[in-house]
Amino acid sequence: MTSDQSFVRRTSKNVVAGTVAGIAVCLVGHPFDTLKVRLQTQPINNPIYSGLADCVYKTLKWEGIGGLYAGVGKYLGIKIREQELISRLDSQTLRAVTVTYGQTSSCYMKAYMLGLIIQYD
Repeated sequence: MTSDQSFVRRTSKNVVAGTVAGIAVCLVGHPFDTLKVRLQTQPINNPIYSGLADCVYKTLKWEGIGGLYAGVGKYLGIKIREQELISRLDSQTLRAVTVTYGQTSSCYMKAYMLGLIIQYD
């Protein structure tokens, strides 16, 4: 396998992994975000929900399971691209460090990962 084929294969794997990660993050986290937004944006003087459990109950009663995933299409598109980009940058940075230093410096990688956490938090 040539270097170009290896790069294409690696990049393809990163794209697929990033896509799957983006979908997983979205499907698990989006309902919680929807409930949080509904609780935060309800009127103060005449609240619709008395708490989180009431918000879940009323959302499911009024809108069904789809109510928990309101706006998921746009969010999913953003998350897929974000995870794919992070995955690609991670692999390219790791390769650059390995080529430069001959091995991956664990201290460098810890600092790099901390930077990602701070940047995306």
